[in-house]
Amino acid sequence: MTINRQIGSADKQTILDTQGLRCFVDNHPLEPEDIEFDHILPFTGPGETAIANIAAVCKKHNREKGSLSLSEYRDRLELRRFFDGAKKRRLDDLLSVRLGPHGFGQPLTVETTPNGADLYLEAGHITVRLEECPATHEQYFFATLPASVLRNDTELQPRVLESDRVWELYRHLRTHTQLAPAVCRLVGDSVLLFDGQHKAAAQVWAGRTMLDCKVYINPELRRLKETNLSAHDKLRQMPFYTSTLLEKYAAMASEDWQSFIETQGPKTESAFVEFIRARVNLSRAEAIKRVRSMIYKDVLDHPDNQLRDYITEENRGRVNPLTMSRLNKTFFTEFIAAPPLNDEFETDAYHRPDERENLVRLLNIIVERSLAGRWAPERKDAAHKKAERLYGAGALRAWIPFLRDAIAPTLGIIESEERKRILYRPLTEAHFSKMEHLVDRLLSHKVWEDLNPALNDLRYDDAERAKGMLKGSGLTPSWIVGGES
Repeated sequence: MTINRQIGSADKQTILDTQGLRCFVDNHPLEPEDIEFDHILPFTGPGETAIANIAAVCKKHNREKGSLSLSEYRDRLELRRFFDGAKKRRLDDLLSVRLGPHGFGQPLTVETTPNGADLYLEAGHITVRLEECPATHEQYFFATLPASVLRNDTELQPRVLESDRVWELYRHLRTHTQLAPAVCRLVGDSVLLFDGQHKAAAQVWAGRTMLDCKVYINPELRRLKETNLSAHDKLRQMPFYTSTLLEKYAAMASEDWQSFIETQGPKTESAFVEFIRARVNLSRAEAIKRVRSMIYKDVLDHPDNQLRDYITEENRGRVNPLTMSRLNKTFFTEFIAAPPLNDEFETDAYHRPDERENLVRLLNIIVERSLAGRWAPERKDAAHKKAERLYGAGALRAWIPFLRDAIAPTLGIIESEERKRILYRPLTEAHFSKMEHLVDRLLSHKVWEDLNPALNDLRYDDAERAKGMLKGSGLTPSWIVGGES
């Protein structure tokens, strides 16, 4: 039965008899004076509206939803609740919410034959054509698979889901086809999805139970890792988060490390770089990137590192002052000696372990004085506003090198080359006491609380301009050490 777009009293009562006095969006009880009616699925074009596509909704939700249909708005609120308060959400988390904790990752039996691959699904047996990659000679097939057999490939796809990305794709895929399939690998009877997780998540959130997939049959893992990293780094359309790339590069370098330590010859970072290059045919820059990732991740994963809780990619439960990209450009670049070094591992000359401990301790000194109890976006008080200025993109790239230059003379470091290895040495309690004083001095400068609106430009990622602004306000390395502005 269809009726005009404006429904009458009898039709409204029919809808209420079916739905009950409950809001379609969140099922809360409705008072008669609070009831309105709207479309469940998007209404497109003039003409008729089916009663089956109309639901009762409270006035509040009907105003808040804007141009969304009721079903879209309901899914939007549920998606927000799914992401709110969670540090990280991955595909498996979403599948668990939508399909149930035991409703995904179910086994899929696949038998290969000369004529193709036989897939034994719950709905019945199907045969698909088996393809071969001309470059790697690995076999794969295309099939429309139930979402219940999929799960996230944690080895190849460690990236967390982005709320906005899932929502945008959800809206798009409700009315458009999926152009590219999700890419998976079959390991035993497990179908592990490693590319296209946002498209898959969006479709499952929209209620689809079958997804188009390209499935590799027991592919060589290392080669797929290399392919996946290249696709999200040099060839990327949508990049991994910096922390995810760092983690994966570090993991691959760690795999190479196990082989490297068993070889003859010098054991230095430089030698390790050359070993990686020879093993997987990388450029020197790419090999160095992997070694650098190992070093950075070692600092990031230190159990005492308090800064980690203020990094967006590590804590998605709130707005945070730092991203991995910003951390790499500032603290890591200024305070970690650039690899590769030629110092022999496990000798008195090799100080990476000292550097790690020293940097984490310095980071904690800074966190305790500038972020802990102060970073509070929900309050927006004076303490938070000061922290917000301190951690602006430009400000960070100015005061962190200023702090390094102020620390250097207190450690007896004069040569510019040695400043590049400023924490690459054993340090004493007296040294850290001096660092605490310098950090306190830096944070006490009036520029961080100055109401001059021009200083708000410290949030822009322009290091030289920010340095000029700080110097113009009297904040210099010499001032931090104790000189006059």
